[in-house]
Amino acid sequence: MKLVEKIKYQVPIKAVFEKLEIKEGALGYFCPYHDDKTGSIMLKETENTFSCSVCKVYGDQIEITKKVKGIEFEEAVNFLAKEFGIEEDKSEGILDDWLSNRDKKETLESVFGKETEGKTSEKDTEIYSYIVENTSLSFIHQTFLEKKGFEEDLIKSLKLTSIEKPHLFVEELKDKFGIEALDNAGLLNRKREFVFQKNNLIIPFFEDGKVVFLAGWDISGGKYEFVFLHHKEMQTFIPQIELKEEVYITGDFRGCFAFLKKGCFSVVPFGNLNSLLKFKDKKIFVCGDKDEKGQQFNRKVIKFFAENGITYTIGGFENCFIDYLDYLTFKRK
Repeated sequence: MKLVEKIKYQVPIKAVFEKLEIKEGALGYFCPYHDDKTGSIMLKETENTFSCSVCKVYGDQIEITKKVKGIEFEEAVNFLAKEFGIEEDKSEGILDDWLSNRDKKETLESVFGKETEGKTSEKDTEIYSYIVENTSLSFIHQTFLEKKGFEEDLIKSLKLTSIEKPHLFVEELKDKFGIEALDNAGLLNRKREFVFQKNNLIIPFFEDGKVVFLAGWDISGGKYEFVFLHHKEMQTFIPQIELKEEVYITGDFRGCFAFLKKGCFSVVPFGNLNSLLKFKDKKIFVCGDKDEKGQQFNRKVIKFFAENGITYTIGGFENCFIDYLDYLTFKRK
């Protein structure tokens, strides 16, 4: 990643203002672009930008450094890099390098680093728990769930919640944990905006009583129905309800919620399948959809079960797996 890009992404705009000793006034930071008496510059920390409400100037860390220090672009970049310990990646043409070495670098994410799926840390768990504990289900989301057929007891057991004013709540989170901790927890997207918005129902993932992952259900009918944490390793969704003798394994939330609403115990293995081993003594049904994506999901799960000697039943989609019969027969002997 180029030095300029690393500065724009990694150096907090507020830290730059403090480094440049730009003072705060009654309303915001004093603007160096005009004779400011009250402080008219506001910071948008999630995007690392600033803007003045009076002279309408706006920019990023480099632009404000150029103005205050009276230097050119390259000098501003070098100044910020030195002050904040930012070093440019030594390898040139990182994308071209990836394209010519696909066997060595499996994904673009593994090259750029930031998008690599990371493990959930103790700090992440603390932040996720704080979000769940300090938010509640709004009337709109409650009504949405009821119309979808969710009973009140099921809603409570799943601990679904929502954020009425996400812009205010993210400020609360930043004050308590810091913006870098939110970024590391996967709560900021590529634009450094909060991943969960007002129309997102928040679905917590629990493991041993701790919240280990979060997902958002976009009830507004956006492009992506479900929203997940950024650059975080996906987890298995296991509802906090009474475990029954029959366990239904689905490929997405739609299928999982359909079974849960019928009183069945259902899980979604979004990430590592090892969490499914805890159900080895139960009657397991693998229930991927009938489309190609569902068939791929079923193949992945039954391969895992076959390799671990776990008995299962395919939920009515046996015809999709003729190519796997020999493999399964061999593994089960």
